[in-house]
Amino acid sequence: MEYLHVCYTDFMKILKFDTAELASKCLAKEIYQAIRENPSLNIGVATGRTMDSVYHNLHLLHQKERLDCSKVKAFALDEYIGLKKGHENSYGHYLNFHLFEPMGFSPSNTFVPDVHNSNFEEASSLYEEQIQKAGGLDFLIMGIGINGHIALNEPGSASDSRTRIVALSSKTIESNKTLFTGEEEIPNTALTMGIGTMMDAQKTYLIATGVTKSEIIRDLVEGDIRSSLPASYLKDHPNFTLILDHDSSKKIK
Repeated sequence: MEYLHVCYTDFMKILKFDTAELASKCLAKEIYQAIRENPSLNIGVATGRTMDSVYHNLHLLHQKERLDCSKVKAFALDEYIGLKKGHENSYGHYLNFHLFEPMGFSPSNTFVPDVHNSNFEEASSLYEEQIQKAGGLDFLIMGIGINGHIALNEPGSASDSRTRIVALSSKTIESNKTLFTGEEEIPNTALTMGIGTMMDAQKTYLIATGVTKSEIIRDLVEGDIRSSLPASYLKDHPNFTLILDHDSSKKIK
């Protein structure tokens, strides 16, 4: 696979591709190789439009040379509060459809924050315990919101934050509108894996595609580390790779 450009900054490795499809194939290949090298991989997994192509290309690789994913432990980065179990817009449903079932993950090894436990503090602590009991995250994949959020850690999130309940920003709620019908109430809270939890992962990958992400990617690459741009905390991670297409990287100098 040919890169449009590969560069290193003081903070990260950046891979730029001509198209979003090539960027997605790159991350899919990284996930595939990680599972092949470690069939008991602990992986943090994201949802969202950007991930649709990543998981599709991962499944295509899996169809060519099947992996035994039964021992992989997968941890969702977040989940909406207020949706019924199995709701088609829940992140648990998304991951079952796009990743867990196609790749043959064992249901006992897939984890989503328990938003149906009315004690959200307890649910958050239990999720952290599940991650720690597994041995921590080996591999973490994520997208980025137009306001710089990772998982659902909105601007203002602390660098040492852990899994917790969060209020979604107006920008995040607005971007989610297209996923819900007019009669449905869009969730405004969620349980999310914290920045500190994500920073503990051994390897971290962030993928961004499309022109709508170009400004926040410029701010991430060229700006300071700050709470107003949660993704910038990743620049302190010792093994952070940023995967971009032409459109999302067009404003980087």
